[in-house]
Amino acid sequence: MPGSAPELIVIREVLEGMLAPDIAAAVLFTALDRLPGEPSSPEGWVQFVTGPLREALRERTNEEVAGDLLGRIGQILGSAGPVEERPQRPSQAPTGRYPTTKGPTRTLVVAAGSRLARLLKVALDNQIVPMVLNDPRRLSAFVHDFAPMLLLVDMTDPARFLPSLPELAKALDPEVIAVIWDEGTEAGKALTEGFQAVGRRWVWVNRHEGVEPLIDLVRASRS
Repeated sequence: MPGSAPELIVIREVLEGMLAPDIAAAVLFTALDRLPGEPSSPEGWVQFVTGPLREALRERTNEEVAGDLLGRIGQILGSAGPVEERPQRPSQAPTGRYPTTKGPTRTLVVAAGSRLARLLKVALDNQIVPMVLNDPRRLSAFVHDFAPMLLLVDMTDPARFLPSLPELAKALDPEVIAVIWDEGTEAGKALTEGFQAVGRRWVWVNRHEGVEPLIDLVRASRS
């Protein structure tokens, strides 16, 4: 299962214990997004820490903070014995621009595959419950049983039949915001226009400018 590797539990614990929650999630998402897949061996996790994770930390903190975090992670990963998953520890640092409450955000991720959903789950842990929908024509099946709180459209891995999504999304609660995770595609622009035409609130997030706005929106939608 994504997020169950003991090395990943250690990394998330250290990040959340020393950084604000939104920054910790952004660092972990960004670092993992630079890999073709989650590491599958201890050596792979060491390479992840010294490569993509180090880069992501330097981009969002400074050399001193990054060094402290990487040193702490290295100490724990180098210790003997299994690592048990522990409850998330609340940070005393600011939590970001949006207020949040306690429950997870049920997020319907419209995409051909599950990569974005997996990355968000790893980065946000129990703050999100993602469900992948690869065919918008099946959306009605999720309205009551799953009751999504956020509609996330992954334009980097687009599902089929996307032009029909704004109309089909009328079945969702009017308060559900549509978030378009995009790279400036024409299809993404057309989708925002479609949501606007049916009166659905939408937010366009540029993938090239970082994951922080997306994480803010997920955390702000928690029940």
